[in-house]
Amino acid sequence: MLLPTTASRSFFRVFSELRFHHKLREGNRCADALARYAINSRCGLTVFEKIRMNGGGKIQEKEGDDDGIIRMWEQELGLVDELEREEGINIEEEQVESNADAEELLSKQDSEWWDDPNFPEAEFKKAFRMGKATFNMICEHIKPHSARKISVRQRVAACLWRLATGDAFKDVARKFGMTKTTCQNLILEVSNDIIYVLAPRYLQWPDAQAIAIYQSQFQSISGLQGVIGSIRTSHISIVTPNSLTCNNVSDYLNKKLTHRNRKPSYSVIVQGIVDPIGAFLHVSHASPGSMSDEMVFRVSDSPVSTGALSLDLNNCLVGTSGYSLIDFVLVPLTRHNLTQQELAFNDAVQKIQKISKDAFARLKGRWRFLNKLVKSSQLLTYIDASCVLHNICELENEEMDPDLLVIDVEDDDITTQQPGYP
Repeated sequence: MLLPTTASRSFFRVFSELRFHHKLREGNRCADALARYAINSRCGLTVFEKIRMNGGGKIQEKEGDDDGIIRMWEQELGLVDELEREEGINIEEEQVESNADAEELLSKQDSEWWDDPNFPEAEFKKAFRMGKATFNMICEHIKPHSARKISVRQRVAACLWRLATGDAFKDVARKFGMTKTTCQNLILEVSNDIIYVLAPRYLQWPDAQAIAIYQSQFQSISGLQGVIGSIRTSHISIVTPNSLTCNNVSDYLNKKLTHRNRKPSYSVIVQGIVDPIGAFLHVSHASPGSMSDEMVFRVSDSPVSTGALSLDLNNCLVGTSGYSLIDFVLVPLTRHNLTQQELAFNDAVQKIQKISKDAFARLKGRWRFLNKLVKSSQLLTYIDASCVLHNICELENEEMDPDLLVIDVEDDDITTQQPGYP
């Protein structure tokens, strides 16, 4: 059986025929490595054709990493010199082009748009989700902690752009005149600076005086007394977890999203407690996507869950129906045939629930990175940084473009059976 190697042939069809011809079973490590190699190499079909001509007798399970398997076949098929020469030329060309672009952009960085005093305020806010005054404040707080030669304004601008748009690192790097690796490192650096420098000022549990103010504000909104915060969860979609680093991949399976997408979908859960204006008082994250709201609450590191703070009916939270009704967490009543008084209670609870729901809508609307299918070992750092930036925008009265709001911010919870009700 001959395998044509014309460009019109689909790689996947060629590989399938090769697998069938040589009876390669699914999961064959060598075959899978060759498949990945062929996808990323213009010589892929040449490799398969030479394997076919060679009889395929040596394709078998082998120990070692994928690169070692690929290298073995490159040597076996006489492609080493050809590939090294071709790859060397490509890498050199990419480096020259990348360096030229970086030099051109870096030479103009002082007059670039993010640093131009004449750049329109409205366009600036659209790009970075905040006005110039707030942007300058963040730069001033981070500047003393910066040891990089790249200007702090350029670093902060690149970080905010990445979180606001979710653009790939290579696109952000090109836009702000730096290499991809430098861009990745700087964005992580700035995110950590935001957490460790600005979080103590903008995201912290309230003291007694602040709690009294929040209780008064929540009471004026809903009529309920003693409420100090609105609690809710939200899911952040992630790529399929690596089975080598994750003990149980199924723990991260988001059932509702899986049903909606008709394919396995995974997530981590962020739990937030917000104040009357929608700023976060505490954020817990990294809970697997299959967990219920009640379980997330139990394992979270919030002062309430850990017992560091004792609450009661005079100091309580308001949650969704995914939480259990306990002394310090009020939730809507879900049984049938509610009385007028119980319906009025539910209306009051929903008014407070809306505050946390809107807060997550603004969080995900401003920082669109959180809406992407995330594959990042630093995901939790970026979540924390986004929550701090959200609070800065809320507390600095940064108005949000309504078109950016994420409308679909439903908690994927399962209603918890409430004690004493059928």
